[in-house]
Amino acid sequence: MSLYLQALNFYSFFSIIGKWLRLTEETNTLVENINSILSHFKGQEFVFPRSIMTAKSKDQVFVDSEKEILEFFKESNFVDCRINGYSAHN
Repeated sequence: MSLYLQALNFYSFFSIIGKWLRLTEETNTLVENINSILSHFKGQEFVFPRSIMTAKSKDQVFVDSEKEILEFFKESNFVDCRINGYSAHN
């Protein structure tokens, strides 16, 4: 393998690692932000299930965890994402 191809592979490897680290950082920040919003509801008897809505869902969807909220929000590209102030039990 030529030196050029070795350097290109080396660069590609670190480029992929860099993208992965940025995605991990972004995900951690998003999880922190979702938890911050949900912390306002901690006084309620139930935090989940809770309905959310996104531009893509166009209707309320019930979720049971922060992970599900993150998945729906990512799927919608974070466009018009809302979390209901009351759980489904209230």
